[in-house]
Amino acid sequence: AIKNGDGWAVACPSGKSDAFFLKCRISPAVTPQALLEEFEDFELHKLYFPKPEQNVRMGQAFLEFTTAAARRRAHTKNEIYVADCQLQLHYSTQHSLAEAIDQGNISAYDMASYKMQRQVLAARHGTSEMVRSGYRGPGGMPSMDGSGG
Repeated sequence: AIKNGDGWAVACPSGKSDAFFLKCRISPAVTPQALLEEFEDFELHKLYFPKPEQNVRMGQAFLEFTTAAARRRAHTKNEIYVADCQLQLHYSTQHSLAEAIDQGNISAYDMASYKMQRQVLAARHGTSEMVRSGYRGPGGMPSMDGSGG
């Protein structure tokens, strides 16, 4: 590529990522809805949430952002409490998420789908305050990826 005059950028691409991750350990009391709402204002793209397992006290959740700047802003939430759990947010990688997914215990929640679902519920019940205050509708919050969990 260099001999053809394309330059180093073509021969050795920068490998820029289009996904930036934070991870944290969470207790069984933390719900996907709680994390989605906590990070809603930080351009959260997707939440990867552990499926409940017996005899597992803490699971690991991954938060995906589309920019490094959004991840940095979200990291300001480090050490806040969600339910009974103080979040210890750590930078993570696509590789670390892939390992968790390979273990088969992760459900994905898309923020855009979650926001749309809330709008539908709000329209159905006539108020967005109902959704904001924790109303989950019949059966609680369904999985947005079809995995049931």
